[in-house]
Amino acid sequence: MAREPVVAREASPEFRAQEIEALAPDGYVRADLAGEIDGETVVAEVMALMPGKWRASVMRLLRAGDFDGFMSAVLTADGYDAYLELDPNQDQFAAFVEDLSTKGGESVGKSSGRRGSATRMRRR
Repeated sequence: MAREPVVAREASPEFRAQEIEALAPDGYVRADLAGEIDGETVVAEVMALMPGKWRASVMRLLRAGDFDGFMSAVLTADGYDAYLELDPNQDQFAAFVEDLSTKGGESVGKSSGRRGSATRMRRR
């Protein structure tokens, strides 16, 4: 009896997020943060809170452009010190958030918003 070949499938985003959370029970993952020191681009690996663990107040800091407050909330103390030393520009900051989003298993982009109900509401 011949066996069918096993086909590798990519894990669903939900499964991937659960797997990452199991590997990072404290909610922190490693992410790359770039910046410049003495005119040279330097990349540091920092520990940051996964996007799924960010509180609403942290998201408000990011939306308001309070990058120092945001980074203080999502990075460990050592990571925040590295952030201050590296002083990343906007592109480097965006790359950090993208890297964190990828490693954290969740998108940080805009949500699709509230969906309408599939059932019709009866008006009285």
